[in-house]
Amino acid sequence: MDVPARRTLAGEGTGQLQERRSRFLALARPLSAEELEPWLSQLRSQHTDARHIVHAWRGAQGQSRSSDDGEPSGTGGTPCLGALDRLGLVDSAVAVVRWYGGVPLGAANLARAYGRAAQGALAAAPVRVLLPGYAFRLLVPFWQMNAVQRHLNLLGAREVERVRTEGGVGVSGWLPEQHAAALREAVADATAGHGEVELAQGLIWR
Repeated sequence: MDVPARRTLAGEGTGQLQERRSRFLALARPLSAEELEPWLSQLRSQHTDARHIVHAWRGAQGQSRSSDDGEPSGTGGTPCLGALDRLGLVDSAVAVVRWYGGVPLGAANLARAYGRAAQGALAAAPVRVLLPGYAFRLLVPFWQMNAVQRHLNLLGAREVERVRTEGGVGVSGWLPEQHAAALREAVADATAGHGEVELAQGLIWR
């Protein structure tokens, strides 16, 4: 089964703006669905003087959650979700805290303010791209490890762990998707068929 590439946040970002005396503080971060509500609860406890805390979250399977938190329908959560989707971000959330300044903004201006605040927080957060790839595990005889290592370097493999076992050297790591077949061939050639290769499709960071 093909695994699509993903863009997700790699850390937190914040953004602020003021519109007609209302103040907006936006916060963005990588989050799973299970982590969303605890994070929102934390924000509510930190900003008890705020009038609204709207939010949006997009998952890797296309699922989404958003809330206007008492604002007119579509003026808070929808612009925040749009900010995430314009950047193609998944497993990520953005929340915007609003302190009301006493001057009504109107639905259109309110939606623009929330959207701009969310965009500012997302622009300030680092992004990582997860590309289709393979996790690999190798078991290679000791005297053939140098030859296998040269192939790993040429194929752009990212080594995660190396251990010595009774049967040889165990190596695990990640490999770009297009080099999976080449790794099997390289290990077989370098070890005269004595090496072992296990591959599992997944995602690797770029």
